Amino acid sequence: MSPHQVEFAERLSRIEAKAATRSVTFFVGLDETHVIERSPRGRPASRSRPSPMALPLAFTLGCAAYAAGLYARFRLDEAVPVLDPQRDMLVSLLAGLAIAYMIGQMDGLDRSRLRFAKVVGVLVSALAFHNLVHVYPSTFAEMFSDQWVASVIETTAPGSIAWQGSSIVF
Repeated sequence: MSPHQVEFAERLSRIEAKAATRSVTFFVGLDETHVIERSPRGRPASRSRPSPMALPLAFTLGCAAYAAGLYARFRLDEAVPVLDPQRDMLVSLLAGLAIAYMIGQMDGLDRSRLRFAKVVGVLVSALAFHNLVHVYPSTFAEMFSDQWVASVIETTAPGSIAWQGSSIVF
């Protein structure tokens, strides 16, 4: 073999060693091609499944986002939130969804399955958050106000679902 052929063979062996994980076609001369097939591997990391704790965490994040939105609205408005139940419920839902979306973007919980769990968490909190006020009135009186707690206890029944100003008791 001539020195040029030896150098070319060495170059081919180096390229083959680097390309062991991908399918590559080399063109050698005018008519000859050399194909290196990809070696079988596992799924890429981007397509892996979320951890088993991701769904409960996303649901809890949705619940916490609704509570944070309700608290922020109370602090910004400084008003009793049951003046117009339909408007109040809609604004609280939108605030909770916006907060859940922003937090989900920050911590990587933004896949479609996890978005659905966050939305369900916000909806469950919107329907049943007042039950926590019935169970822990003193805690919520410290966070919100005595007037707010009294209005929630007066307008909703314990152990119920609140829907646009009416309570559905189970």
